[in-house]
Amino acid sequence: RGRVDVFPAPPGPVSFCDNLGQPDVHTCTFQFPPDTAVTLSNGAYPDSKFTTWAGACGGFQPSCPVFLSGPGPGPLVEAVFLGPRTLTVQLTSVEGGRGRVDVSPAPLGPVSFCDNLGQPDVHTCTFQYPPDTAVTLSNQAYPHSKFTIWAGACSGSGPGCPVFLSGPGPGRLAEAVFLGPRTLTLSIASSRGGRGSLAVDP
Repeated sequence: RGRVDVFPAPPGPVSFCDNLGQPDVHTCTFQFPPDTAVTLSNGAYPDSKFTTWAGACGGFQPSCPVFLSGPGPGPLVEAVFLGPRTLTVQLTSVEGGRGRVDVSPAPLGPVSFCDNLGQPDVHTCTFQYPPDTAVTLSNQAYPHSKFTIWAGACSGSGPGCPVFLSGPGPGRLAEAVFLGPRTLTLSIASSRGGRGSLAVDP
């Protein structure tokens, strides 16, 4: 989401066009006296990014000059804004492994971590960020479990992983795998009535 301001102010009451609460393609019309030089300035809202001008403007600059001569149809200027990027964190439990992944900086939503307590073996959480945000993921195994490996947008077995959320296109998916408690089975065999015990430490 974003807006485009026009200067000088047109004769009407509004001197900007924004798309808050509007469809993906939204147009505004302004009228000026003939031979007016108009400057258009773009401004992305906090969760978005301006990407390009099109039509009578071009490039990626913050502003664009348009000269309104005539006769004939007036120029059409398009400003393209990219919306929030999606980061999906998948927690995979192997044999009961439990843990969490924290994301930093805080996302646009209220929750900044994903954990799989009480969840199925494959559990996902989705976070949204403004475009071009560098996010750090940090893993933490719960007691009796162990973090084993990153997969997807992350790799290796370190405690953290950097992910850069650019776009457009689908978001990134990072997987964290946790291994659950290990099972030790002891067998005591009695020969001719032998009795005894085994101690386990720790």
